[in-house]
Amino acid sequence: GYDVIEEDDDNLIDNIRKQNLASERNNFIQSAFLTFFIMVISMSGHGWYDLKFSVNFSLMLQLLLTSYVVFVNGKKFLLGAYKSAKILRSDMNTLVSLGVLSSYVYSLVISANHILSLNISALKNSHEVYFETSAMIITLILIGNYLESVLKSKTQTSIKKLKELQAKFVNIIRNDEEMLVPFKKVRKKDVVIIRTGDKVPVDGIILDGFCVVDESAMTGESIMIEKKSADNLISGTLVKNGYVKMIAEKVGNDTTLSKIIALVKEASNSKPQIQRLADKISSIFVPVVISISLITFIAWYIIVDIPFDESLLFAVSVLVIACPCALGLASPMAVVIGVGR
Repeated sequence: GYDVIEEDDDNLIDNIRKQNLASERNNFIQSAFLTFFIMVISMSGHGWYDLKFSVNFSLMLQLLLTSYVVFVNGKKFLLGAYKSAKILRSDMNTLVSLGVLSSYVYSLVISANHILSLNISALKNSHEVYFETSAMIITLILIGNYLESVLKSKTQTSIKKLKELQAKFVNIIRNDEEMLVPFKKVRKKDVVIIRTGDKVPVDGIILDGFCVVDESAMTGESIMIEKKSADNLISGTLVKNGYVKMIAEKVGNDTTLSKIIALVKEASNSKPQIQRLADKISSIFVPVVISISLITFIAWYIIVDIPFDESLLFAVSVLVIACPCALGLASPMAVVIGVGR
């Protein structure tokens, strides 16, 4: 299911990155737009305005809008949870899906009972739906993901700028013959010719000549530095004036610039330690939460002897609140919902 992209194909990688970023932006804007209308509809009659919608029309409209947010805008979370479930594991996608689907399915059953006049006796006292909770969780997490992608995009831009410091082709003397070769074809002990305006392609020692070098990109030193025979030159620096012949000491991926680029890539692509810890905890947390939810339902319905629908609502509430993303991201909105209701 994956395609291979050559690491050197910077234009293709950049275009794919921009497309993905635009797609994520459009996705969260769509979700936010629809969630706003779901909130407006759900709060109607609870505050200073009333849309005068019939109950059935209001439920159907909320159901349609929320279904789009959950299954289209939030598709990647559900797919992630499904893939984790197939290998009997759980991660943050599982927690998000658990919180979203529990409130969605509960609201769906209540809506079906009203719209289709099913008259399910166990739900006769249940009238409130919580579609806005599902939509809001998805929207807030999408916003967070988009902001994360923007930061990663800036990192990729930095990597691109670092790569621009690398010379694409290098003048070398090999077998007493001067030739132009690609950067990756330079070998150790090759004699590299560097003229005014050239980027230093590899790390090495000046064999002959004199030059003035701008090393600000690598060392931060803004003052030009004079270099002569037996002095070191660092890849990624710029010869402002002069002509030198240099013995290549570090080439390819061993150059200073290449190592910096590799470190930046590794930092941007690796999963943060806190995220790895969260995934480990979630693999244990999910079954524990489901167990607590079942215990909650049994305790209220059998031991305390309250109605089925109220017991079910308490059990569903445990699932929603147990989702760290729902708790951390949706709690401000939960306060607004609570005040509105």
